[in-house]
Amino acid sequence: MLHIKLPQNLCDFDPNSVEVQLDDKILEALRKGIDRYNQKAISNAQKIQYFQVLPHDFSMATNELGPTMKTRRNVIFEKYSKIIDKMYGNRKV
Repeated sequence: MLHIKLPQNLCDFDPNSVEVQLDDKILEALRKGIDRYNQKAISNAQKIQYFQVLPHDFSMATNELGPTMKTRRNVIFEKYSKIIDKMYGNRKV
């Protein structure tokens, strides 16, 4: 089970300050699901190569989603830059 204490106002929350630790069973289930998806992908560009579980969902309140529920990539990239950099290491995004 995942327990993270989040502040009342998620706008003040720094997602880079938390490292999510998943139960081994949950992590294995995620990997199996991704493997099943990747087997059906028709190209490498469609395959999930890296993933990271974030401490909270994207929302309008935290500004990652706009009013039409589309992701705001520039906000996500800025807010989660350390997590993205760690996930990709020296590779270009």
